[in-house]
Amino acid sequence: MLSQVSSFRARKDAEIAAMRIRELPPAHAHHLMVEAIRANVLPASRLPKVMESWEEPKHEEFVPRTAWSLFNAFTEVQKGSPARANGRKSQAQFSLP
Repeated sequence: MLSQVSSFRARKDAEIAAMRIRELPPAHAHHLMVEAIRANVLPASRLPKVMESWEEPKHEEFVPRTAWSLFNAFTEVQKGSPARANGRKSQAQFSLP
């Protein structure tokens, strides 16, 4: 079981590293936001908050326009959702254009 946790952690670290260097133009970010609504990952009512978090990040490390910044915009908005819903929704995968 410990090796599974270690393997999971290594995969997540690699995914985060890839997101941190993947530049994401605003048009692509907006496309992914719309796709999140279509996939029922994000309620349409929360789109303005995700856009706000993307356009005006609360933390300096999310100012660069990267996939990591967009991921964190979604995360910031999802903080107010019930934990069970967050777990299912966070498993959704989107292909970056």
